Amino acid sequence: MASAAAARSGPPAEPQRLRALARHWFSETELVAWQGRRYLHKRYRVPWLGAWLPALPRALARHELAFARELAGLRGVAPPARPYGECALLREWVEGSSLRECARAGVALPAAFFDELRALVDALHARGIAHNDLERKGNVLVDAAGHPVLIDFQIALRGYRGRSRLLRALSQRVLRELQRQDLRYLHKSKRKLRPDLCSAEDLRLARERSPLARAYRPLWRVLHGLKRALVPKGSDRLRFSRRT
Repeated sequence: MASAAAARSGPPAEPQRLRALARHWFSETELVAWQGRRYLHKRYRVPWLGAWLPALPRALARHELAFARELAGLRGVAPPARPYGECALLREWVEGSSLRECARAGVALPAAFFDELRALVDALHARGIAHNDLERKGNVLVDAAGHPVLIDFQIALRGYRGRSRLLRALSQRVLRELQRQDLRYLHKSKRKLRPDLCSAEDLRLARERSPLARAYRPLWRVLHGLKRALVPKGSDRLRFSRRT
């Protein structure tokens, strides 16, 4: 009887798209309504590389979901995401504004905000994880109560945990550098949004750039320029791809 009733009711409703949020190299996000609640819907997509790396969107989705599960329950991290299809996820919507939106609107953040954010990032680092994308101010939210919330772990990293001592040592060195960059971008945000609260140590950390970051920045500019040359802004196609 139950199966017959389920069959008559049809398949579960698809999420209803409310508005687009962001579009990046490897993903796009939108606000959706589903089963009476609001969610962030994130879909991984690399149409400009799909012909060569068709499994990449699935791998990216699995990567972020793994971090979401590992960090579930850590106060200040967005609610756990759930898979939605092979290359997408749904995460419960967090009411609030991003640091980017606060900066544009000239919002004065609570005095304790960056101390709470530093404690949250330290807790992340204590678990052997680097967020690795705190340069993007859209990845730090200010919730309705004025507390920080971290989102978007699509390029988060942790150290190698295999048997090779050499690889473990090298990965820990890289991880420490990435964690230093997490702190650098945190303190740069504090310098911009609450300069009145910045100590000499805050300003030093905001200026500090690791050797890894100094080497990475020129490479990133080359890759970004190459992507812009191959994929026109707002397009999903390579300039030389054949239209079907």
